[in-house]
Amino acid sequence: MMMTFGNFRNKLSDLFKSKTTEVDNPAITGGLATTEVDTPAITGGQATTESGENPQFYLRLTTQCTKKVQSMVASTSLKFNHEQCEYLAHKLEKTVRSAHSYHEQLTSTLYFEFASGEDRERCLEIFKLVFALTQEVETFILGCSEETWVQSAILLAIASDVHIASLCFHLEFCTTVLSKRKVSGGTPVLTDAEISSLHKSESGIVKEMSQRDRRSLDMNLRALENQVSRKPGGADQEHILVLRERLKSTMLIPSAELPEANQLGSRPGFIRMSSLKQITKLGSGSFGDVHKMNWLGFEVARKTFHGSSAPDFEREIQILEGLCHPNIVSLLGYTRNTRKCYLIMELMDGDLYSLMQERLELGNGGLPFSISEAVHMMLQVAEGMLFLHEKQIVHRDLKSQNILVKHMGINNVHVKVADFGLSRTKENSRTYSIQTLNQGTSRWMAPEMIHLMNEDGHVESHREDLLKYPFKVDVYSFGMVCFEILTGDLPFPSLTPREVKMKVLRGDRPQLSDDCPERLRSLIESCWSSKPDERPRFDYICAELRHLKCAHYMTSIWIKAPRCFRFEKIKRMTKDFAAHNWIGRSYGPRKVYKGEMVDRGEAVAVKCYEGISFSYNYRNEMAVLPQLHHKNVVDYAGFCSDVEGILVFEYMENGSLDKWLFDDARKVKMTWRVRRDICLEVANGIQYLHSVSQRRIVHRDIKPGHILLDQNLKPKITDFSLAYFLPDDKSETKADRVAGTSGYIAPEYRVHKEISQKCDVFSFGVVLFEIVGGRRSYVDLFPELFQKQVYDFHVFETYDVRRINMLIDRTLELQPDEEIEAVRILKIALLCVQSSPVERPDMGLVVAMLHGRLDVNISRLTAESSFCLRYPRLSKEPEICRILVGKR
Repeated sequence: MMMTFGNFRNKLSDLFKSKTTEVDNPAITGGLATTEVDTPAITGGQATTESGENPQFYLRLTTQCTKKVQSMVASTSLKFNHEQCEYLAHKLEKTVRSAHSYHEQLTSTLYFEFASGEDRERCLEIFKLVFALTQEVETFILGCSEETWVQSAILLAIASDVHIASLCFHLEFCTTVLSKRKVSGGTPVLTDAEISSLHKSESGIVKEMSQRDRRSLDMNLRALENQVSRKPGGADQEHILVLRERLKSTMLIPSAELPEANQLGSRPGFIRMSSLKQITKLGSGSFGDVHKMNWLGFEVARKTFHGSSAPDFEREIQILEGLCHPNIVSLLGYTRNTRKCYLIMELMDGDLYSLMQERLELGNGGLPFSISEAVHMMLQVAEGMLFLHEKQIVHRDLKSQNILVKHMGINNVHVKVADFGLSRTKENSRTYSIQTLNQGTSRWMAPEMIHLMNEDGHVESHREDLLKYPFKVDVYSFGMVCFEILTGDLPFPSLTPREVKMKVLRGDRPQLSDDCPERLRSLIESCWSSKPDERPRFDYICAELRHLKCAHYMTSIWIKAPRCFRFEKIKRMTKDFAAHNWIGRSYGPRKVYKGEMVDRGEAVAVKCYEGISFSYNYRNEMAVLPQLHHKNVVDYAGFCSDVEGILVFEYMENGSLDKWLFDDARKVKMTWRVRRDICLEVANGIQYLHSVSQRRIVHRDIKPGHILLDQNLKPKITDFSLAYFLPDDKSETKADRVAGTSGYIAPEYRVHKEISQKCDVFSFGVVLFEIVGGRRSYVDLFPELFQKQVYDFHVFETYDVRRINMLIDRTLELQPDEEIEAVRILKIALLCVQSSPVERPDMGLVVAMLHGRLDVNISRLTAESSFCLRYPRLSKEPEICRILVGKR
């Protein structure tokens, strides 16, 4: 249903076109007058992010909106929702004060000296959130101040308690985070229980205010009725009747006090055709057309159904007329004539699917939304579905095309569930046994709803599950909607409906991105479980998404500036370098101790260089580490100020990868999924070093010993003591010396000292062989091949491709699809270890191939392709292709 929300867009456009002015109201800024956005004294000359935006810009707009809010609340312009508006304004003022205080900390520290572009973007998110919330508050209060307040109350007054409770919760959350956060200190922690308690508390406060505001609204309506001098059925009376009908749904006004239903039509909600003025056509659907209309002074949407009594029309009225929720599209009324039926609904901007396609066309890193935006929209959909299920309603066709959106400001989208033509309600006269299989859309349809004949003519469905767990079909569809929001793709886009049904019944699901947060991934996967009883309810889903959203803002704005530790503090961290805190010896004369930051209680790893000859390595790390901020690179926490050679890092609980790959006792936990994920994430980390970090870096010592694993066996690259900065104008150069570990050094670097990022690609190829094979490099794998000095490779298709399977770790019990993945990674490894650096793919292509976005093309490998593996202490060189392809 394509719709527009022109009034708000125009208002937002005017806001940004208008010239911003200085704000010096101490009541708002906490005594601090804001300054120009680009003032070097405030920004340190580096305030802008890579997108050209900065916190000061959003803080300034936030302050201006806040002044308008306070002005409206202080005046006598409010027509209804007085208590809720005043409470919102109070919450907003607290949040803005906290934002100003936090911004002052930002500008008075060395943040801009150490923060990467990624860090600045993340820090910016909290200021964007505060501005978005301020816009919502201003828009709501403005609606409550309109002269045409009856029309505004139809949309704003009924379900306001849920909307306002959500706004107040997020404002209070922002205040808590901003007021407790220290720019160079610890990260404030809110537990799941505290977040739930905060949400429950705000909901309770706002609910009481909402009840009082609605009673006040009822009194205002009575006064207005006494003033109306027009004849019955006039414009004012029609609005009053619609508003009273909606108030009735909240059970505040006894039905006996409502006017007779037949005054305007056959039932409450009937709208006269003559009061609707057509503006433009918005779109079409299988039911009919959608038009934008003017109804007695404000814009609405009219949805058309063909026939004087269309079943879908009657069903939607039955479902929608009792629903009032900020995340459910509002039915304002209906009308009909002898040929058509019409639903009159609130006007929205469009559907979620169309918005995603628009975002993808604009380009956002290949994704329609950021994680924070995605979780925000998922939560709104989930809250709408929770309300439906509490009303004993099953939607049965939840998908992005049936979710409407309204733009509320910059990066702030309000979503509402719509289209209830397939919904069923649980009443005494109607049970779920009459639900029809195959109702809905194949790509979002739960397996128990699928009616599919197999070869024997039997129906492959789970009707008992459908009867026992009727609400869980919506939970499954919600999981698919989450996939759409994260990726912008339809589920199984290239398959026919029947092929989709067959995959779903087999248990196949779409592939979530590797960047999807683990807690969100777990939630989505539980939603689309094949077993309905294992899918969560929407109350649990809402709680999880609320926690995810809060966790994102709490961690994403943490500034990772390295800290300067005195030696005495380092000694306290490590209990005076106690033997029981000794983790082990890093490569070379470097000892590593486990420690604990006293002020944070966080575990850290303290690396101590020994010997003056290693000062080069220490200073090299000192130059590289502050510039690196990536989830697959070990976090650098700081250094010792008065003793050279001591560095502090985040503690990685499971140590290095080699201790897991090459240890028979630990190897059992290195399942194929764990190994595959390690390959993908290490590749992401190396690609970051090569192309995303501030300077192009060659690690020069990629190997399992320099890949650390956290408590969930997620990998991070470490040890940058040999890292090399490439000149800005060169892709390769000559190094003064050869550095690295035998078995992982690229041949051109070993022999000619030619260094480029392709050296890391070679090393990564060796690591891929080791991860898939579960054995050390070629020195151990192929000792009998050391007789040959040069080794030529012939294309695979000439021989039996399955011979490469012998390189897969025999302790892995792979499923057929997993074996295909393993062979694919081995082929990528072959491309990486080619002798010529020109022939090797760059890490961007390697990442694309590992993720399955590019085919692994080995057809260009010919008999002339040489795979030389040189080892500095060996006179003979190994040849691996004989084993791989069975040649010679």
